[in-house]
This record gives sequence, structure tokens and C-alpha cells, in this order.
Amino acid sequence: MCELAVLISALSVQDEPRFWQTVIVFIAVLVIYALLLAGYTYLGDRFRIGSPAILQPA
Repeated sequence: MCELAVLISALSVQDEPRFWQTVIVFIAVLVIYALLLAGYTYLGDRFRIGSPAILQPA
């Protein structure tokens, strides 16, 4: 919620550099989260233990 407050505050005082810095930080965090989630999902599927052998790729 703090990030939203910074974004709104930057808009209200018309501080363009701070606004774009906040937008870039938000997008960077989103990209990092997406990469971590994709890696976690891939590794979870790749090394799943206890799955039936028929469901695992050859």
C-alpha cells in the first residue's frame, strides 16, 4: 500500500521524475516476481515426487 501512496503523492505534487521512478520500480518488482514464480513452477513440475509415472514426461 505504501507504493500506491508514493505514486498518488507523486501525481498530486506533479513530480514527474518520482512518478516514473515509482512506475519503473513497480514493473521491475512485477517482472522479478513473474520470473521467480515461473522458476518455482517449472522446478516443482520437473522434480515432483510421488506423481504417477504415466503423468511424467518421458
